[in-house]
Amino acid sequence: MPIKLIATDMDGTFLHRDNTYNHERFMQQFKQMQQQNIHFVAASGSQHQRLMHQFADIKDQMDFISENGSIVYHGQQLLAVNETPDDIVSAILSYIKEKYPQPTALTAVCGVKAAYIESSTPKKVLDALDGFFNKIKLVDNLFEAASKTLGDQIVKIMVTFANDKNTNKNIKEILKHFNKDKRIIGVYSGLNTVDFGIAGVDKATGIKQLQDLYHIKDNEIVTFGDNLNDLPMLRLTPYGIAMLNANPKILSEVDHITPENNEHDGVLNAIDKILDSNQYWED
Repeated sequence: MPIKLIATDMDGTFLHRDNTYNHERFMQQFKQMQQQNIHFVAASGSQHQRLMHQFADIKDQMDFISENGSIVYHGQQLLAVNETPDDIVSAILSYIKEKYPQPTALTAVCGVKAAYIESSTPKKVLDALDGFFNKIKLVDNLFEAASKTLGDQIVKIMVTFANDKNTNKNIKEILKHFNKDKRIIGVYSGLNTVDFGIAGVDKATGIKQLQDLYHIKDNEIVTFGDNLNDLPMLRLTPYGIAMLNANPKILSEVDHITPENNEHDGVLNAIDKILDSNQYWED
């Protein structure tokens, strides 16, 4: 069965540790994908503006799934925004404010227009976020944020825990707490970070919207990922491929694993194999 769509996660998957990729090599591959009528999708937990920056040369010719499926773009055309209702936002923020204030955790309220962070956040922390957000706004009283006060549609709450002896305990604790609420989905996305959004929205639902647009079947898709927020799209297709450096749970859940990790162009190497035959190869 010919492959018609390739979707890849960014951090820990497509990107090197320094947030770069082999641009010249990928652009050659992208031309081949176009010649073979294969759609390319960047599917990330991070914000749309960052993805646009990473693929500035071809932003009109590819598709974007950001904020774990909450925002879907076909080129520059917005297809979907799955907004998190204010009552859910309030419940999440109230709990975080009480249990995990800074410096225990950094909280970001992610919207369509920007990511919103408490104005009291230290500069060194903000500097560290530059590689992960292209549009940040500092606000007072972040923990009282709502769509009306921000003038934005809120799609995700991100919590990044300080790297200390309590990190794993805090991550397990916050996931256990919110997993009791069937309206909310919490998922570990790597780098001590947990993302919260509305249940039923993930990278797979984002891909399904593109499938409907392009009339593509599940077995005509290849997906790449490394962490738990990638699991839905890895399960979507028979050709879900985990990175060699993936979370152990991901490695145990999928049938295909890249021979190389993200630092050694594992995704680009796999794309070469797909392009050589215009179908998924047998391991």
